[in-house]
Amino acid sequence: MVPTQPTTMVIREQSYCVRRHVRTSITQSAGAYEGDGQTTVSVINQEYQEGLLINTVNQYGFRLNNNSQIIGPLAIFNKVIFSWNVQSDLDISLDSLCLFAHLEPKLDVLLIGLSDYKQNAASLIPVITGMKKFCNVEMLPTERACATFNFLSSEGRVVGAALIPPVKISFTDNDVWATKDRTRDLYKVDWKNEII
Repeated sequence: MVPTQPTTMVIREQSYCVRRHVRTSITQSAGAYEGDGQTTVSVINQEYQEGLLINTVNQYGFRLNNNSQIIGPLAIFNKVIFSWNVQSDLDISLDSLCLFAHLEPKLDVLLIGLSDYKQNAASLIPVITGMKKFCNVEMLPTERACATFNFLSSEGRVVGAALIPPVKISFTDNDVWATKDRTRDLYKVDWKNEII
């Protein structure tokens, strides 16, 4: 199977080789300071050409910066995603992580996002120790693993993440407002609570 577009990662056993493309030119970002008190902000999650980032996570899956909704566990890299065939944290083994051990170029770090970190982290220590022979591994709750993946990926690091949707999510006021804004119900009047 030969990819139609250049990718930055390949599996070692494949018969083709793909060069890693490195940006050599320096360009000034539109988000840089422009003088006269003007400051602009650039949201990295909206720049699709820079790679895949995770916008939101819920109990069913993940929403990416290209508006893809992924249901269930996933393996994500800078520009590629795969469905990851595990059901829960307890299904994580060296066999389920073997894909990450055979990538070229070698990952700077592999992030493993657990759905129930407090319950299952201790039981996975032997698996993590076995994977450290191949690359650096970090085990985190899924929400933190997503944020860490986004940060490292936006820095240009070669990073991979194996993520399982969390069992329980705690909501903040910002989450509620973002959801209302996304569904365009932000300014909808609640007539039941309105005093006449």
